[in-house]
Amino acid sequence: MCLAKISRNPINTSPRTHSVKCDLPEDCHQSVLYGTDHGYALTHRLLFLQVARYARRCHVVSELEDTKLRNKFCSLCYRECLYISMNEFQDIDLFLEHIYFCSLEGHSQFIRRRWLAKIIKSQTREGCFPDSLDYKKNIRSGRIGDDDGTKINKRFSILGGRCNAHTTSLAAGVLAAAVRFILETFY
Repeated sequence: MCLAKISRNPINTSPRTHSVKCDLPEDCHQSVLYGTDHGYALTHRLLFLQVARYARRCHVVSELEDTKLRNKFCSLCYRECLYISMNEFQDIDLFLEHIYFCSLEGHSQFIRRRWLAKIIKSQTREGCFPDSLDYKKNIRSGRIGDDDGTKINKRFSILGGRCNAHTTSLAAGVLAAAVRFILETFY
């Protein structure tokens, strides 16, 4: 609901140095300021602030406070990425969301060689990414499909469950961020 509300804000066309306050109901302000500090709720709070800044050129609290919040959220996202990586990347979708949104903010610590290698290793032969890193293991063992107990997110499932459109788009965004980091750092 809050993302829909912010998308109805007009795009601020004043010079970049002059930010305006987003026109939002109080409950949207409250959810950004006092929402859940983990999981998808955390990522969506960050996304909300990014939409305000980059898509509407407005701020939710103030320019300075919004920047502090985005940095705080990325710090929390980094801790979750460490946790996910230490637990066999069980929640790859959340992991990719954290990396993608925080790399957009310029947080290069999310572009880690081991993490990128794990992401690339999960790519299917079709060139896309499944919604679980267990997918390839299940393919090799011949256990994949609707009746084998393998969790397939049908909402974004393509190519008979071999690919997940959401995970694939996140992985592409993360890999693009890595290429950007390499080019900006070394060239």
